[in-house]
Amino acid sequence: IEDENFRLRNGYKVYEEWIRNSIGEDNKFFAIQLSEKNDIKGFILFKIDCHSAVLELVKLNEQYRGEGVCSKLIREIENYVIYRGVGDIHVGTQINNIAAINLYHKLGYKEISRTSVYHWWLNK
Repeated sequence: IEDENFRLRNGYKVYEEWIRNSIGEDNKFFAIQLSEKNDIKGFILFKIDCHSAVLELVKLNEQYRGEGVCSKLIREIENYVIYRGVGDIHVGTQINNIAAINLYHKLGYKEISRTSVYHWWLNK
């Protein structure tokens, strides 16, 4: 969200491709919450490797903000991975995504590191 060129260069397509490439992978899973009308309230793409899980992509339908959708999805994932013998769950977010950081802290997650991702755009 800090890269002003992200939307201009259709950077969101990275997420579409990420999802597309994850479908059918043995170690990747989706947790999805549906509304009564079968709208997707939100989803989390996560992977399990050996004894850890990574929440890769968290997406909330804005009209369901404030309903605890992400909290519920994360708790379901926690139960699922514990059942499978996974001991650690990792999640990343942008440093200025205060709502997500507060949610993860509220759910008991601790910050262990900070990294930065930079975009390099080819001039076309």
